[in-house]
Amino acid sequence: MKKYVRKNFDNNSTKENKKSSYRKPKKEYDQFLNCHVDIVVYPGEDIEKAIKRFSKAVKKSGILEEVRERRFFEKPSDKKRRKLKEAKFRQKHGITKSEKNFF
Repeated sequence: MKKYVRKNFDNNSTKENKKSSYRKPKKEYDQFLNCHVDIVVYPGEDIEKAIKRFSKAVKKSGILEEVRERRFFEKPSDKKRRKLKEAKFRQKHGITKSEKNFF
């Protein structure tokens, strides 16, 4: 059976030979993929304390917040409106973006 290969006429190379044929993920999504939390449970340490440290680390990293945001599709106009609302709130209360988990 003959295999057909689509050629790229810009530089006469086949599409199979190109490494950059996959789209890179967005910066936000890439950051979410690389985010992980490590907790070391020390010998003799109470498991409740380790769970509490883990939950604090997860909250600080923003993993759950990101998952909640991506649970449903948000229209670009709604996203823009939400971000404007958050910016107004931060400006009103004098909160920086890095202090996101303020409340």
